[in-house]
Amino acid sequence: MKKKKVLVLLLWEILEDPRVYKTCRSLCADGAEVTIACTNPSRLPDSERHDGLSIIRFTHPREFFLKRLYIWLQSRLHPRFGNIRYWLL
Repeated sequence: MKKKKVLVLLLWEILEDPRVYKTCRSLCADGAEVTIACTNPSRLPDSERHDGLSIIRFTHPREFFLKRLYIWLQSRLHPRFGNIRYWLL
């Protein structure tokens, strides 16, 4: 069976949010390859492996743009949530 790949997009640091971190660890424990892309407000290394998770950090001064990107991705992945932008904005 093919190994599942999961991409998690965050507008904050993964290590500062225990709920998301625990969810990602659970996915990793179930055999998924988890990659986390998050902003880097803490100025940590740009990329690292942490407990089996691949973490990619990037700086972005405008989180509004990232919210729009997330909304667009969400509508592409789940068409029934196409109007999610009205809930978040």
